[in-house]
Amino acid sequence: MNQFSRKNELLGCWVITGLAVCLLGVYLAVALMWGATFQTEYSLQEGDRILVRTVCYALAIIGFPMTNLIRHMQLRLNQTMPGVRTAQQRYQTTIIVSMTLVQSNALLGVMLYCLGDGRNSLSILLGMSGLAIYLYRPKYPEYQAIKVALEAE
Repeated sequence: MNQFSRKNELLGCWVITGLAVCLLGVYLAVALMWGATFQTEYSLQEGDRILVRTVCYALAIIGFPMTNLIRHMQLRLNQTMPGVRTAQQRYQTTIIVSMTLVQSNALLGVMLYCLGDGRNSLSILLGMSGLAIYLYRPKYPEYQAIKVALEAE
């Protein structure tokens, strides 16, 4: 199979991944354009902000490996679960779930920034989301494994 048809099979997955990257840009733009307005209206006291920041960082740190675990489970289920869905449909669902979970870290960063936290938290959490998008991007060998397992049934 040539390189063009390999890329064509995963085109929908790459579109979803591209949308996830674009959403990071939208989150950054929204935070930088309107974050100052929210910071003046909804700013938290320092002690409360530290507590919220700690909870958000804990959620992000726990969410990163949980996303990997959920993705791993979905990939295995895609190979073994009976049904009429094609390998493309199954893999695309896995990508959608992964990219949706990845967006949660970015949203935590935007929320922290709008509650009066600095750009550092915004940058760290958006960066974590960007890294997760890279790590959980569509990979042809994963798709191929699903396709081979379904053909073997």
